[in-house]
Amino acid sequence: ARTRPALEEPLLTQALGWSRTYKFFHRLFGVRHSVLLECQMLWETSTLPQYLISSYSRRHLRLLVPVCYSMLWAACLLPGTASSDFFSTGSCFLASLLACVFCRKENLMFDVLVVALDIVLAGLQFWAIMSGYEQYSGTPPVDLFFIFIGHAVLALFMLISGVHAVCICAQLSSILALLLAASPNFFVAVAGITACMCIAAAISIDALSSLAFAAMHAKHTLLKETANGMCVVDIESGRIRHASSPLLDLFSDAHLVGRDVTDLVSADGRQGVGRLIQVAGEPGEDCAAFVQCKVERTSRVFDCKVICYMRTQTLAWLALQQVGEMRDDVERQGGRSGAEDAAEEASSHKGSEASSCPTPWVGHPFPSVL
Repeated sequence: ARTRPALEEPLLTQALGWSRTYKFFHRLFGVRHSVLLECQMLWETSTLPQYLISSYSRRHLRLLVPVCYSMLWAACLLPGTASSDFFSTGSCFLASLLACVFCRKENLMFDVLVVALDIVLAGLQFWAIMSGYEQYSGTPPVDLFFIFIGHAVLALFMLISGVHAVCICAQLSSILALLLAASPNFFVAVAGITACMCIAAAISIDALSSLAFAAMHAKHTLLKETANGMCVVDIESGRIRHASSPLLDLFSDAHLVGRDVTDLVSADGRQGVGRLIQVAGEPGEDCAAFVQCKVERTSRVFDCKVICYMRTQTLAWLALQQVGEMRDDVERQGGRSGAEDAAEEASSHKGSEASSCPTPWVGHPFPSVL
């Protein structure tokens, strides 16, 4: 009995070590799995045709790429520039212009073409300098570095014009590899830092653009499927600045713009709507209110859930969700207010909702993809 703990102690120590090793690798591969998942969602979102044709992708600025090539072509007219550099840059300008005209926005054909043109141009320029056919400053490493900087500037123009981050990464990595193969020196380290900064900027901007597109797309889908209309209200005056077509149809009034939003609800619900507009989005405050809306043209009322889903310093965006049937506007007896009846009837429609403030954010970076 005395020797048993001494025999079990090495086994327990080994088991404890295995447990710690398992937890370490589990955390390591778990982090890697989450990163890969986010990269996959970023790729799938940023290659959606809906995203590529939207203004979030910045692809309506594709003409900046031929403009940058034209500037490089004009720089080749300076004295001392070889004729081969002039003709190769001019060819890239014409090819990029044709790609900008004929390639569609909803695919990555333009991105692949302009990146391939730039890699070929860089390869020709590096070969001409290393073979002694062209020389600018008389020092090949310096000439190669300045050529790399010119292509990095072109990469920034591509980034602004909406060329995909993956294509920009391939472009800069290929040109950096050509520079390293041509003349490994101190300038390669500086070029590597520059390339890393450009790649990080490209990935960050594409991620932010994709996230903004996904959030807005999800918000529009939620409003379309769950709301009966939306309006934009001036916080200071309470007047409606914009009203959607479904909201105009709901209240049977084509002239809601300019009216006070409290005119759409009953007297006992005006205070709740006014408070919702003023304090929605602040910590500890709800962004939804249950009120009774009235349709003056038909003398009918209905119970409604008003959601303030976005708010700025001067404007508030309201979505109206009808939670009860239309009925005649008859005064209630028994001391119960319309707002209390609306809240009681709306509570049966909550189901399994966790809060009274729905939001398009569902815990994933790209809710429109999942």
